[in-house]
Amino acid sequence: MSKSEKLVKRFKTVPSDFTWNEFVKIMSLHGYLVSNAKGGSGRKFVNKSASLSMVFHEPHPEKVMKRCYIREVIQHFNDNKVWLEDE
Repeated sequence: MSKSEKLVKRFKTVPSDFTWNEFVKIMSLHGYLVSNAKGGSGRKFVNKSASLSMVFHEPHPEKVMKRCYIREVIQHFNDNKVWLEDE
């Protein structure tokens, strides 16, 4: 199992210690690019090939994602069939 596969598996368990950097990696694995959204800590993730986008605030100072955001992404990926083929 690759590092990416392990990360996706962990993400799906909705961990309480999932970092912002891990979150960005998950999004990029699924075709999302990150950019600033209206300044501040807002970040916009855009998947141009699927015409999808999501906006989140980069957590600070601790850099750990809230579990509700992880659940939101899991639901978004399920609803829009974004998961990679082997997931």
